[in-house]
Amino acid sequence: MTLFQARTPHEANSLLPNNGQPVVIVPVFNSYDEVVRCYEAFFRNTPTDVPLLVVDDAGWDRRTIDILEKVFAANPPEHDVVVLRQISNQGFLLSMNAAFEATGRADIVILNTDVIVAPEWLGRLREAAYSASTIATVTALTNHGTIVSVPERNRATDNVPGALSVDEAARRVAAGSPKLRPRIPTAIGHCTYVKRAVFDIVGYFDEAFSPGYGEEVDFCQRAVAAGFEHVVADDVYVFHKGGASFGRSAETEQRKLEHELIVQKRYPYYGTWVQRVAADDHSTLAAALLAARRSLLGLTVAVDGLCLGPLPAGTQIVVVETARALAARADVAQVILHTPAVVPGYVTTALRDSPKVVISPTASTNVPPPKPAHVVYRPYQVNQEKELDWLRNAGERVVVNQLDFIAYHDAAYFGTDEQWRRYRDLAKLAAFTVDGLTYLSEHSRQAAAAEGLLPAGKPNNVVFCGTEHTTLASSDPIRPGSMSDDDRGFMLCLGVSYLHKNRLFALKMLREMWKQGWRGSLVLAGAQPPYGSSLPHEAEFLLTHPELAPHVISLGMVSEPEKVWLYQNAGLVLYPTTSEGFGLVPFEAAHMGVACLSTRCGSLDEVLPVDVPTIDEFDPAKAAEVALTLLQQPPEAEKVISALLERGRSFTWAKVADDVMSVLTEVTGRPASRVLAISSEAGYSALRELPTSGGRRGSTVGLIDRGIKFFIDRPQLRTKLVPPGSARQDAVRRSIDVVRRRLA
Repeated sequence: MTLFQARTPHEANSLLPNNGQPVVIVPVFNSYDEVVRCYEAFFRNTPTDVPLLVVDDAGWDRRTIDILEKVFAANPPEHDVVVLRQISNQGFLLSMNAAFEATGRADIVILNTDVIVAPEWLGRLREAAYSASTIATVTALTNHGTIVSVPERNRATDNVPGALSVDEAARRVAAGSPKLRPRIPTAIGHCTYVKRAVFDIVGYFDEAFSPGYGEEVDFCQRAVAAGFEHVVADDVYVFHKGGASFGRSAETEQRKLEHELIVQKRYPYYGTWVQRVAADDHSTLAAALLAARRSLLGLTVAVDGLCLGPLPAGTQIVVVETARALAARADVAQVILHTPAVVPGYVTTALRDSPKVVISPTASTNVPPPKPAHVVYRPYQVNQEKELDWLRNAGERVVVNQLDFIAYHDAAYFGTDEQWRRYRDLAKLAAFTVDGLTYLSEHSRQAAAAEGLLPAGKPNNVVFCGTEHTTLASSDPIRPGSMSDDDRGFMLCLGVSYLHKNRLFALKMLREMWKQGWRGSLVLAGAQPPYGSSLPHEAEFLLTHPELAPHVISLGMVSEPEKVWLYQNAGLVLYPTTSEGFGLVPFEAAHMGVACLSTRCGSLDEVLPVDVPTIDEFDPAKAAEVALTLLQQPPEAEKVISALLERGRSFTWAKVADDVMSVLTEVTGRPASRVLAISSEAGYSALRELPTSGGRRGSTVGLIDRGIKFFIDRPQLRTKLVPPGSARQDAVRRSIDVVRRRLA
């Protein structure tokens, strides 16, 4: 288009197109190397109908202006460019006020000469500016921008992270942005969109701050007082070289101090406001910066593997396979697997070909992790309150797999009512304090919703198990000691002897099968739980049916190699469970070449193939007929095995990683949970003291929490002053709950 020269704001205004587009203002004073890069990025990445206003503040390096004349003479860009020449050096403040006047009724963008913009930058800034009528300014994320700095929060960096180009860094930030548009106390001046309305209300920069420093803060605080807001366009990233714009002379430092004192006197709240915003880890700004950080660097995921014992069982396989599958993703930079202090050999073996997995031995949950990951994932339920504290230290966001709600619904699995209530309280505490939740099945997620343990809006997803045969699960079979090499074709009922595993029904099926002439055995394999075990019922049944006792083998807990032997030598696997979170046994059996006769209870109806025979009603005689068909007709058993293997292809560890990542990505683009307390069924408050945004209410809540903690840590004093179960205790609790609800 055209390069224009103007000597006054009025003349510049007459040369700028009045086309409804914002005007980009670049104040130029020397710094040629940065200026030419700024020009080039603007021309390449800005719509051609957006004009550029260059304010020439009479610097001594005339190349900053001469280059424009050379460019327009050789290969003119498609933008209109107006150069507003100052007769003498006026300083930043007066130069910008002249530019504001020159732009007439247009919105403006202040673009520092040491800033490089990327594609779509201006459209995204403008979209953020008009996302609400009260927005005055919009600031872009950058590498060097105080409270909007990424990837290091509140700390400037000199380069684009990961040796990325500015364009690629900006593309990643935009693609991963949750568009939270967090509010901040003041615009940060490297790249700022300003709506004309705010100039109409509060005017331009105050000349009391001339030649510069503090004027943007003053302008923004006047806008705040007038009812406007300042936001971050968290989908816009620009590169800012940064540096000492005003030099480091004694005169400059003195002026900065004087201007800071003016700001402090006019806006005594401003300094502490900025400090709170910079330190608040639970704000929308913190969430936006975390999202940009993981977009630029890739997500760092910690996986809680403190359950990894000497031998791999189901939970251990899930933990290790989940870590490995996450590490295989391109959008994951690193997986930190927290293990016990003694790392089991099967863990290192399984992960030796996963270079992005870092194994971090941890003594206990009493020892905080050395450095938090972007997000920590625990693929199994929380068992103790202190584990929640440890998880919060392990990651900036916390996601927990709640598995199922079998124990939550069943008091029989606990020694006392108090233990059960504490278990339920811990489930509540986890549900409301963590940042995201996963479930083994849709059945489990619906159970959580029915119990009020799926808070509205909380990121969540169903994450089934992987069922493919892995190197971790494969091992050489070992015959259990109670079995003989001649044992073949038996029925196998596998699972911890909880009542819901329904092993008694398997015994009743055996009785019916014997009535029909079958003379095989039933093997019951699984650990005995401390409460809620079916073993007494099984013993009573065998006492009244002594003819079956020699043909029932109860093994107790078996190792993975022993389980492999049992699968390989069984004629049929029984799974008569009445409730299930996922149901891995039928798929394991199919991988080992043996059919499984299962119920469709709990989650099983959503994961099993639709066309396989199942236990549809708890009639032992009918179930026995189906079992005999599968035992005596190999083609029918093969159909079940084939159907399970085909269905199992839908449940892979790669799919597990996909489903987990959807929650991890969402929680790292949202503010962290601020829940302070969960009201308990057991009559006590499970407190979690999380940082708040401060203020009188936040301080009061913190004071209450500290007071409560003081007495919690001193049980003898607490018991003396507030005896357990007393009316005084109830009155104190009610009072605390009322105050907290009003202040939180």
